[in-house]
Amino acid sequence: MNRGMKLACTAATMALILNACGGGGTGSTAANATGTPAVSGILTDSPVKGAKYICGNVTSTTGTDGHFACDAMPVSFYVGNVKLGELQQLPDDGYVTPQDLAGVERDDYSDNVAKIAMFLQSLDDDGEIEAAITLDNALIEKLKDKHADLQHMSDTELVELLDQINVDTVVPKDEALEHLYTHMMNLPLSHNGEGHTSPHNTHNDHHTPTVPAVTTDTNTSKPGNTVKPAVDNNGTAPVLDNALKQAYLDAVNEARAEGRECGKYGHMPAADPVTWNSKLYKAAYEHSKDMAVSNTFSHTGSGTSSDVTAEEAHTGHGSGVGERIEHNGYTNWHQYGENIAAGTVMDDVSEAMEGWLKSPGHCKNIMKKEFKEVGVAVYYHENSHYKYYWTQDFGAK
Repeated sequence: MNRGMKLACTAATMALILNACGGGGTGSTAANATGTPAVSGILTDSPVKGAKYICGNVTSTTGTDGHFACDAMPVSFYVGNVKLGELQQLPDDGYVTPQDLAGVERDDYSDNVAKIAMFLQSLDDDGEIEAAITLDNALIEKLKDKHADLQHMSDTELVELLDQINVDTVVPKDEALEHLYTHMMNLPLSHNGEGHTSPHNTHNDHHTPTVPAVTTDTNTSKPGNTVKPAVDNNGTAPVLDNALKQAYLDAVNEARAEGRECGKYGHMPAADPVTWNSKLYKAAYEHSKDMAVSNTFSHTGSGTSSDVTAEEAHTGHGSGVGERIEHNGYTNWHQYGENIAAGTVMDDVSEAMEGWLKSPGHCKNIMKKEFKEVGVAVYYHENSHYKYYWTQDFGAK
């Protein structure tokens, strides 16, 4: 292997963008009269060749393009005897991603997702994973003696496992996730998840699920938008000074002031300016801080102590966008939407906006004429993966 990275996780300098929460739907394809397998799909983080899968009466390995075929669901995936995960139903688009294996939505890049990506990429036999991940046969043989469930292992246990089978180069977590982000963005149909809704989409809440896009950390700030972010010292959302609040608001309204192309959504006409809402700001700040403190990047809250809504409302799960805005006082809403972004040098709102406007789903959120109010917040945490975490919450009543 030739990645030149040792058994360690290093922070990648990059920016991430992700729009309103959602995920892949589920479904299956019925068998036809010619005996076509009832279910077929592709295991991917780049197509994965050589993974074992078991479903119904079938036990086989994925092909060169990651293809698998089953006579019945569920399907379980392994490398050797290390279990990657199990699916009860096949996603509608036919692709099985690390998020699907971890049982989370496709906008979730949590630890279990990272472990699957690190594991698969580290077992590639030539270090060239852009086109495909071809699992090393010698390493597969060694893993036949290892009976484990990858999702029940800690990061340390994963590295120790790879060390035991003499993998001397492990793809760092951030590098593995960066590859996954890029690959998912380029999957056929872009995996925008149209027609699928978030578990919290119960009130026509405009969530257009889109996989994250990766942008570069360039500083191309516009004059007037170069105000540095505030950081709280007492656990509460700081009161923004007028200059900072206006910079955040101007960044959104300057974008809405003229029509623009939003990728697959086509031309979005100019929209009326939105107004600042302090309750949406508090919800946005809560989520930015939660992501930074918990080292997560998802529209779903971490479910830990920094997920204030989940903690105070005793939801028993990570908070959703709708739950957060309501917990912070934005009730009786008609629609809402959320964009998030993160980057190691993304200390300016124009950098987040630049990335959002390049992504069709985020662009559509920003330009949506029905949205009337907005709150924007950032949180900086020195010991987090991406340092700066941005949240942009839109609403209409």
